Amino acid sequence: MIDNVYNETPLTDGFDKFIEDSNKTETERCTYDNIDYIVPAGFSPATYSFRSAELILDGNNLMDKETNFKACLPDTRFAISFFLFVTQVENEGCCDDEAVQAWLYKKGKRKALAVRKEIPNEDGIYFDFSELGDSLSPGEYFLLLNNLEASESDCNFEAMGTNLRFSFSILPDGRHLAHPDIRNIRLHRDRTPLAGTSGRISLSFSLSRAMRKYDEFTACCYDESFFLMDRIFISQSPEMPQSRKVCTSLNSPFIWMPGQYTCLLSHNGEPFHKISFSLENERISVKMSESIKKHSSEYILLRYMESDRRNSFYWSELRRTPGFGSIKRKAMEYFQDNALNLMRKDCDLGPIRRNMNFLFIGKETEGTKNAIKDFAFILCETRNFNYVDAEELTEQKNLADPYAAVNGLFEGLTEGVVCISNLYALLNANENRFFQKLEKKLKTERKLTLFFLGTDAEINQVFETNPTLKGLFPEKNSVGLCSYTVSDIAHALQNTLKKQQFSFSEEAELRLTKLLAGMDAKGKLKNWGAEQVEQFFTGSILPCFRQRILDMECQEETSMKQKLSKIKAEDIHDGFTDGKDTSFEQEMSGLNAMTGLHEVKQLLNATFNQLQFDDLRSRMGLAVRKKGIHHMIFTGNPGTGKTTVARMIGKIFHAMGLLSKGDVIVTERSRMVGQFLGETERNMQEILRKAQGNVLFIDEAYTLTADKDNRKDFGYRAVECLLTVLSRNSPDMIVVLAGYEKEMNQMLATNPGLRGRFPHTLRFEDYSADELMEIALQLFRKEEYILTGEAGRQLYETISEAVADKTESFSNARWIEQYVYSGILPAMAARVLNRGGAIDKESCRTVEKEDVETAFLKFKPRQIETAVIPRIGFRA
Repeated sequence: MIDNVYNETPLTDGFDKFIEDSNKTETERCTYDNIDYIVPAGFSPATYSFRSAELILDGNNLMDKETNFKACLPDTRFAISFFLFVTQVENEGCCDDEAVQAWLYKKGKRKALAVRKEIPNEDGIYFDFSELGDSLSPGEYFLLLNNLEASESDCNFEAMGTNLRFSFSILPDGRHLAHPDIRNIRLHRDRTPLAGTSGRISLSFSLSRAMRKYDEFTACCYDESFFLMDRIFISQSPEMPQSRKVCTSLNSPFIWMPGQYTCLLSHNGEPFHKISFSLENERISVKMSESIKKHSSEYILLRYMESDRRNSFYWSELRRTPGFGSIKRKAMEYFQDNALNLMRKDCDLGPIRRNMNFLFIGKETEGTKNAIKDFAFILCETRNFNYVDAEELTEQKNLADPYAAVNGLFEGLTEGVVCISNLYALLNANENRFFQKLEKKLKTERKLTLFFLGTDAEINQVFETNPTLKGLFPEKNSVGLCSYTVSDIAHALQNTLKKQQFSFSEEAELRLTKLLAGMDAKGKLKNWGAEQVEQFFTGSILPCFRQRILDMECQEETSMKQKLSKIKAEDIHDGFTDGKDTSFEQEMSGLNAMTGLHEVKQLLNATFNQLQFDDLRSRMGLAVRKKGIHHMIFTGNPGTGKTTVARMIGKIFHAMGLLSKGDVIVTERSRMVGQFLGETERNMQEILRKAQGNVLFIDEAYTLTADKDNRKDFGYRAVECLLTVLSRNSPDMIVVLAGYEKEMNQMLATNPGLRGRFPHTLRFEDYSADELMEIALQLFRKEEYILTGEAGRQLYETISEAVADKTESFSNARWIEQYVYSGILPAMAARVLNRGGAIDKESCRTVEKEDVETAFLKFKPRQIETAVIPRIGFRA
């Protein structure tokens, strides 16, 4: 290791007139930091202007503020790439053949190291300094641009005479330096609570030696999902050049949420130290301080992913995205493999071939698609990425060629990444053709990479249908996509605000942190991602902000800009629901409001408690059993709430995270069973496709096996098709069979394996008179009716009589709805309209005893059964 490479030879060059090649360039003297330099005489005004420029040294853009305008000198100087590329150039004059000059200087040397002249073209201006590789050494440099002016938005340049100057530094490569030891680390925040706000965390530590002139330390701080909180640069202090004490701060625009953080330090581009710390509301503490091992994941992250421009663009896009820690870790593994292959190349060994096909297990969202795309661009040097919805491949737009979409996808495709989502669309009668073509293409085109995006159930079903396809995906290439953590939600929300030129006040940040922690404890954030964050802003925060601003009295214009861009604590409240991804409590509220159904409510609460408990165990690092199956059998008479409950449990199980969608697909025998051979199978495939992620509710399911003497009845085939779903461990579907108790037991006896597939059997008891009375009163309240005392007593007496006198076909809640809506309310309307005189509001909302008596004559249960249905048509 080289301990000191900073000694410079004094500059003794004369002040001779500089001549570049044989062409004389008019020059002048210009003073910069007390030194006279020979510079080109400027054009006033300049012929050209530009909006963007990059100065690239070995893949790193020195004009990028994230580099602090510094880069390390690479090892292989003989093959160095060093160039200036100026884009968005516009001609401000009338002459198109005027040249632009770029003069490169090392600070302290009066003559330019090199001069380049170029005439701009439609792409811009390209100045190549690569031939200087051998002569470059650590130090401070600057670049002069002549006959060119910068746009107002570019603040990297300063005026030097009539030229533009850009200053930068080239540092010695940290791989050949001795790194100091890091000691006495201290972290501190001047606020209480410590967590829950953005801003500064003070960081101080001691070095085992004093900092030197060309020492450059970089600190990158990440949260648990590798979201970059802040990056800082630390160099020698002019006031205390011999100091070993470093005092700086991590100043993040993002909220420091309670949790674990990692701060990685590099020395002149070489990672060398790791600091892990824990932040809580009441304390901040260093958990670990250790050296970074070469080629560890932390080393790869800083050395290759953050610093190397050839890799850092798509990585920076990915690590600026909250969440997706599993994808980021896979990206780091990929770079570790690359580092290993570079080591093998240095030893004249061939690269280790890697299987780049990946499974992404989770919901398809815009955020997910963007993260996968960034990951694909990291893996694929050609940047050829195709995102395909499988439904587009199976949709037969051309009857003459039903596989036109499939052929079109693969035609001419030899490399890059193909990501296929909505995998259930491939599981139809004709999917084999697609999979055969897919496997053949992957075998012939070695540079083609395949991604599948879907739920665990989708991917398992694809592999069950096509077992050979599973071999294309190594087990280690399976990436689970988790929902956002509380930190991810907070940071994603801040990104959303930034896009619309908003920010939180400190009080709003604290309010948000507390709110999210409370929602998380109640299980309200289980399914949150980028979409829910966007809806939280537009559906909750923004309306409150708008109302607060519009209610304000007139303000001075000087203060309005800040008011119109600042979200305050009162704009944040916990009443948000997006109507789609609501909490368990919100979804259960509708079921809890229903009369009776105690067994159903008890089951759902027990299931939710178990999931909460499993989640708590998982956070503590304890083993958690896999999520089980939740297929159900509903037995009971008509009108006991079976269909209504089925519609509710879809959303409830979605809120628990057990279903990806949560809708209810209602079907029965006539839609399932076909008339011809193979038609039942096609019907069932379509029904099961629609039911993925949802509840499949089969009403009067016993009719599928009602013909006990004819096992060739197609209803039995429908049951066999159901068994393929019922046998899966994680089907992302809940099948509910409903019917009369006796008939359902007979159905379950027809197939020995059927009953065991349904862990839950719920009996929906007939409603009592009290329960039916409660339902009736709920209906009246909903429609804004009131009953007189006599009407209420008469209603209860008639309900009690109906319950005592009911038959097997009595329809319970359905009967009470008909009794109210088709009996009592029409009787009331007739009474009010026929009595004559003035009609007031009270008479339009008050139900009388005679209304109930009139309606019950028509709606007695036995009266309904014995009623004669009028004959329609002609009589002989």
